[in-house]
Order: sequence, then C-alpha cells, then structure tokens
Amino acid sequence: MRKLTIVILVGVLWASQVHAQRTNGRLSGVIADTSGAVVPEASVTATSVTTGAAYKTVSDIGGFYLLNNLAPDEYRLEVEKQGFRTYVRGGIILGVEQGVTVNIELTLGKVTESVNVAATPTQVNTVSSTIATEVTPEMAVALPLNGRNVLQLMAVAPDSGPSDAITEYGTMNNPNALVAVSSSGGRGDSVNFYLDGAQDEDSYSSMSNAYPNPDAIKEFSYETNSYSAKYGGRGGGVMNAVTKNGTNQFHGSAFEYVRYFSLNARNFFASTQDGLKRNQFGGTIGGPIQKDKTFFFFSAQGTTLRSLPTENYAIVPTAAERGGDFSSVSKALVNPFTGAAYTNNFVDPATWNPVAANFLKLVPVGAGPTGLTYYTTSTHQNEKQYMGRMDRNFGNKFRVYGTYLFDSWNTPNIPQAGNILTRGYSLYTRSQFGSLNFSYSLTPALMSTLTLGLSRRYGMEGASPGGPSWADLGCDFPTANPSGGKELYLVVSGYFDAAYAISKLATPATTGDIQNNWSYAKGSHTLEFGVEWDKAKQVVDGDPSAGGRFWFSNRYSGNNLVDFLIGRPSQFREYAPFAVGLWRPLWGLYANDSWKATRKLSLSLGVRWNPFYPSAGAPGGTGYFEQNLYNEGVHSTAYPNLPPGWLVGGFDKGIPPLGTNPIWAFLTRAWDSPTTSVEMVRRAFEGDTGSFRGSLRCLRGDWDHKRLPRTLIG
Repeated sequence: MRKLTIVILVGVLWASQVHAQRTNGRLSGVIADTSGAVVPEASVTATSVTTGAAYKTVSDIGGFYLLNNLAPDEYRLEVEKQGFRTYVRGGIILGVEQGVTVNIELTLGKVTESVNVAATPTQVNTVSSTIATEVTPEMAVALPLNGRNVLQLMAVAPDSGPSDAITEYGTMNNPNALVAVSSSGGRGDSVNFYLDGAQDEDSYSSMSNAYPNPDAIKEFSYETNSYSAKYGGRGGGVMNAVTKNGTNQFHGSAFEYVRYFSLNARNFFASTQDGLKRNQFGGTIGGPIQKDKTFFFFSAQGTTLRSLPTENYAIVPTAAERGGDFSSVSKALVNPFTGAAYTNNFVDPATWNPVAANFLKLVPVGAGPTGLTYYTTSTHQNEKQYMGRMDRNFGNKFRVYGTYLFDSWNTPNIPQAGNILTRGYSLYTRSQFGSLNFSYSLTPALMSTLTLGLSRRYGMEGASPGGPSWADLGCDFPTANPSGGKELYLVVSGYFDAAYAISKLATPATTGDIQNNWSYAKGSHTLEFGVEWDKAKQVVDGDPSAGGRFWFSNRYSGNNLVDFLIGRPSQFREYAPFAVGLWRPLWGLYANDSWKATRKLSLSLGVRWNPFYPSAGAPGGTGYFEQNLYNEGVHSTAYPNLPPGWLVGGFDKGIPPLGTNPIWAFLTRAWDSPTTSVEMVRRAFEGDTGSFRGSLRCLRGDWDHKRLPRTLIG
C-alpha cells in the first residue's frame, strides 16, 4: 500500500542553520560598533591556520555575516570596514558540522590600524538544536581505547551506550568495524556512518565498515538527537568523521603499542600464562606538495596478535570407556536396538558405529574417571591498514580532496595435530573506502558541494584445511556441498563438540553514494537544498552446514556418549547451499529555508523526501515479513513451509511496491539564553515514519533429503 507521510522541520534559531556539506562547519555573527549600531557591508575573511585557505564574505544590512562550508580547522578572522580599525581574532576552532558564533565590535579608526583579540570564543553551539558530541584526537589519547578503534568513543555521548552488533554474513568480526552503540533507546544497527562526507557502512548488517586509526582521524561528531533534515534513513545517531589533511608544514608521527604476557598477571583460574604477544604499530606523515595549494597525508597501521587463550576443556571417553566399560555411569544403560539393558553397563566396542570409532581416533583420551581433557587453542590475528588523502585548492573558490582507506583483518584457525576439537573457522575480511569531495563557490552567496563515495567489503569464512568430513569418516549419506570442501558439525551434549560446518562463505558487498548540496543566501533568507543517491549490492555465496549436522542429546540409551558410539543421533540437519545477490537503490531530497527575522531571532523551515525501495534480486532471493499476514496465519503460496507472514519476492503477491513516498518531519527549537553566552536551551519534536535505509537480508531454507539418516551411516 502506498503511503504518504509529511514531516516538517521548523526551528527557532539564533543564526541560520546551514549545512552545505556533511563534514563542514560555519562561522557567523553580528558586526556592530561600540555604540551597538550594526555595521553593514563589512569585509569578513576567515583564513585556515594550517593550509592558508581563505574564505570571504560581506555583512548584510543587519550587520550579520555568515561563512559557510568551512572545513574543520583552526581559523583566523579579519574584519575590515572603512572608518574602523581592522579587527583580527585568532584561535577559532571549528569542528565537524559545528556552528560557531563570533560577534564582533569595531572601533573607530583607520583601516591600517588593527585590534587583535586573543580571547578564544566560547565554543557553544547557539545556531543549531542538534545534540552532538565532538570527539577530538586529544580525547582519543586521554580516554581508554582498547584496540585503538575510534568508534568506541561514540559511547561517551550522552544517552548512548554499547549495544549488540549484527555479525552474521556482515562485518565478519573485524575489530576495526564491529562496534554497536545505542542512542536514545534506539537499536545498535540504527546509526548512520559517514567518513569524509560519504557513507562508510556495511549494507547487510547496517553496521560500520572499518574506520581509520585515531592518528588518522582529525575529529568526529556523533549526533544523537534532533539532527538536520539532510540525514534520513534511520532513527539512531549520526557518526560523522573527518580524516586528517596535510598542512603547509611537514608533520609525522610513529607509534607502537605492546602487550606482552610476561608483563601481565596470570589468570587466577588458569594453570599457565596466556602467551599473549600483541603489537600494534604504525605512523603518519603529511605536508605540502605546493604551498597553500596542494597537500598530502598518509597513515599506516599494522597489528599482530599471538596468544594461547585460557585452557579449554571437554569430557571425552576414558581408556576404560574406549574398551566398552561404562560402569562409572550411575544409571543403567539400555540398548536401543534390543530394548534390553547393557550388562554392567558394558557396551561392546564391536557394536559401535564405525563412523564414531573413526572419530574417536582424532580425540584425546580422557582422564579417568571423569573423562576431562584440557587443551589450548592458539589465536593468531593479523591486520593491515593504510589511508591516504590528497587536498587541492584551485584558488579560493574551488577545492577538491580525495580519501582512500584499505583495511584487512585475518584470523586463521590453528588446530592441534591429533585433536579435532581444536578445529574451527578461519576468518578474513577486507574493507575499502574511497571518497571525492568537490566544493565550489559560484558567488559569495551561492555555494555547492559534490561528494562521491564508494565503500566495498569482502568477507570469507571457512574451515581450516586438513580436517576430515563426514564422508572421510565413513558416512555415505548424500551431501549438498557443491564446493567439495571439508566440513563437519557434531554436538554430544554434556561431553564434547566439533564445529567447522562451513567450507566456504563469501560475502562481498558494495555501496556507492552520490550527494550534491547547495546553499544560497539572499537578504535575510538562506536556502539550503540537496539530493542524495546511493545503491547497495550484497552477495551471499556459501554452503554452511551443507555437509550435515548431528546432535546427540540423551534420547535412546540413557547416555549421550553411548548414543554417539552406537550411532543413534537425536537430530540431524543439512542446509542447502545458496548464492544470493541483492541490490537496493535509495533516494533522498531535502530543502531548508533559514530566515533571519530579527537580529536575535531566526526561523528555519525544511522538508525531506525519502522514497522507500525494498531490496531486490533474483526471484525467490528476497523475503518480506508482513505483521498482518502473520496475525492471520497466512503462508507463502510458493514456500508454504515458511513461517506465517513471510512472503517471497518474485512469487507471492502483497510485497510492498517500489517507490512509496515517506517524507520526514521534525519540530525543533533552539534558544540562546539572554543572560549568558554559555547557556543553550534546546527543544525538539520528531516524527519518524520508519527505518527507510534498512539493510539487505536474504532467505535461506533447509534442504530436506528423501532419506534422513536415523543413524550415523557407515
């Protein structure tokens, strides 16, 4: 059903709320003389201390000036007007998307004379009702940051805290990406992630892709409430980070962080040290290629980790039990094939299933009489990260910069020879991100920015080579594994398990992002408008558990281990391999008119349009859940075994149509206290029609054999 929801953004602000680009800030204020009379047509110039880039404007008839689209940096402000001394003020720090108000008082005199103001303006945002937390590199150094992942610092924002992350087929446990933070009671996967103005997130899990290390981040802003209409798609916060850029001076750094087991205390409950050897090292370098024109910045980081985690344990057959003697089991065991009790709980090894007997050859002998065995699993992790950025100023009107980030994380499984219990999965994930940003001032009143972004992620999960499959152990049931890889899954409840049930699971994903934003100032009005388009594609190609899964849960003989040895599983599953390619486009349009009604009062009216496009792919590749159909008990006509309410794309009717037209609307208010310049009162009302961006998910079904194995077939 096509739905139309209208949402309006209205704000009461002290100064115009203009966002020409997602990362840039703005500097504004009122120019007056010593008597309080406003000074129109004064020339205002803000100059970047690090790059020398200059931004110019002229105050209007009410003495108001606005310098929009300023990159986060430290600025020096100069104001000139015939008949007044030149006003100079330094030390103005502008953060990501931050609005700073600097009101200026001119004194009579010659232009050649200057008044230098050394005081730093109060960094209180009096031009926006958005609640945002600025995180600087100094905070990243001073605050605890395990693993040097800057995304962890989102949790310092008010009304925010850690949440559960979605990892299946998504970020593949990359420590540089796997951070979930809930804001204002929202879900951990409802945050928008931006890096240098472009999206940097995983389209499947709705989590972030990898972010640069703290030495490569200039700062970031985490908006948690009442953010601008230019952000749409989710109801959580907005993570907006900016990378460092080169300056007119060469700067560099080097670092290494070491964690070594000989410097750590042993776990009280462990018999040995954990063997931890963790090294994280790297450096940065940046500087000018052409002074005031072209700059570069480069960062590299590597991480290696080796450890022996705290001992694992399992209960496995003792030497006596391997000979058939289960007299240590207190209850009487029953032969499920005859219904008679085993004499003295002796289970003749000659009656054991040959598959189970072959499996026992790969399991250590348990200590009598408990059957306990202890073993360690070695952990290896290797990370590589590189980031480069290039900036170019084509005069004071046209500026371009580009960013590229590469991050890879490899966690191989290192099994012990002769112990199948130490086998598991190897994980590899690779993230790449690139963005191009163009900023052009057609006139002092008309400015435009264009951002092109591309984010790619590749994940691979699979069993470590060398392990046996069920077929290698003697099972002859048909397999659904098309890749021919070795996989095995076994659970003997209360005793032991062996789990490497995926021979291949590849999850490449790509998201492209294009944004064009404009701002135009005319008299007391400042109009801001823009368009955003992104397209995401997610492929899931794998065969998890296509080789079969067995569970033994005390169903037949009275003992799970005996059930396993005689080949009587309580449950068997085999999943079908699948390869699904999903894609989804999203559009967004917004417009904002900020009207400066009086010297102290500004009104802002805005609107955003977000059409909803569900993910699409090959017929049968996508599924949709409808609550009403679930309540009515309606099943899919194509796949009636699916739970009620689930419909399959390409087969079932009732799937939401493409191009529904939700429009967001907010009511916001910001009030600057008349008694002091460091107080700010904010009020906000927001209507949310749903999560329009969402994520790419797919259906997966079980493959039912005509002949399910009631025993371990040998």
